[in-house]
Amino acid sequence: MGAMERTPGAFITTWSSRLNVSVRSFRGAPAANTLDVRRGNSERERFILAQPPLRPARRVQPIRDWRDQRPATVKEQRSRALSTVASLSVGDVTLEHVGAEGTTSYRVYLRVARGDRLERISPWHDLPLFPRGNAETLLFVNEIPKGTRAKMEIAKDEPQNPIKQDTKKGALRFYEYGPSLINYGALPQTWEDPAVVHTESGCSGDNDPLDVIEIGSQAMPTGAVYEVKPLGMLGLIDSGELDWKLIAIRTEDPKAALIQGLSDMEEHFPNLLHQVREWFRLYKTAEGKGENTYAYNGKALDVSFALQIVREAHENWRKLKSGERANTEQLALS
Repeated sequence: MGAMERTPGAFITTWSSRLNVSVRSFRGAPAANTLDVRRGNSERERFILAQPPLRPARRVQPIRDWRDQRPATVKEQRSRALSTVASLSVGDVTLEHVGAEGTTSYRVYLRVARGDRLERISPWHDLPLFPRGNAETLLFVNEIPKGTRAKMEIAKDEPQNPIKQDTKKGALRFYEYGPSLINYGALPQTWEDPAVVHTESGCSGDNDPLDVIEIGSQAMPTGAVYEVKPLGMLGLIDSGELDWKLIAIRTEDPKAALIQGLSDMEEHFPNLLHQVREWFRLYKTAEGKGENTYAYNGKALDVSFALQIVREAHENWRKLKSGERANTEQLALS
C-alpha cells in the first residue's frame, strides 16, 4: 500500500517498503504550446486571428486530499506499518556479516539496495510472506544450514532482527544430538502468539516466527532467502509450548516439481519424514532433558491444514506489528 505525498505542482506516489522504494513523479503541467499565427490571407488564418486572445496557461495545482489535513487514524497508521512489496526478487537481498563467526557478537544482517546504498532490513517484518500474492509458495529465511550444529536464530529483540547464534548462560548453543537433517528456518511475517491457546493441544504459541523444515537436497547458507513449496505440518510440543513446524521444499530443488504433498515426499525422500520427526522428539535428551511430544499423536498434517496454520500465524503477526495486540513481550518490531 503506497503512502501519498502531495506538493505544489507535483504529484508523487511512493510505494514505501524496506525491500525497495519505487517513486514515480508527475510534475506540474508544462506551459501550454502556443500557436503563433502570423497575418495571412487564408480563410483559416483570418478566422483564428478573429478569435479572442487565449488566457495564459495556468499551472495546475493537484487537489489535496482532505485526509492530508488531519492526523492519520489508528487504522491508517496500522496500514502504513504493515505496508510491504509483494513482488520481490530474492536476488535483491544480500547478507552483511558482522563480528567473527563462532562468537557471541556474530550477526548476519539482511540488506537490500536503496538507490546507491545498501540498507538493512528485518527478515521477520520486511520480507513478504506470500512473494507471489498467493499461498502456492512462501518466502523462507534459512537460519540453520543442513548438516550443521550451531543453533542460529532470528534475534527477535534486536533492531532489524539479525540472525545470531543462540546462547545459554553466556555460552553459544549447539545441537548436542547431532547435525540438522534439514535446512531449518522461519517464515517472515508470522508469529506464534503465546497468548493464544490451541484448542486441540491445549498449548500456547512459543513466541517465535513459524518454523520451517526445508527438506531440499542442497544445504543453504544462514540468511539465505528463497521461495518454498508448503507440503505439510508437524505440531511439536516443546516445554509445554506448541511449536509448529512447516514441512516445505525449495521451489528450485531438482525434486520440487515431483513433490506436491507428504505422500510424494515419502516416495522421493524415503523415511526422511520419520527421521525428522524422531530427531525433534529426541534432540533435547542429549542435553539431559526429557523427550518432546507432538500434537495429533505425531501425525504429519496435510498442506491444507498447514496453510491454515500459516494464515493464523500471519494474522497474529499482523496484530502485533500494527499495535492491535500489545507488545508485552517487548519484541523488536522494526
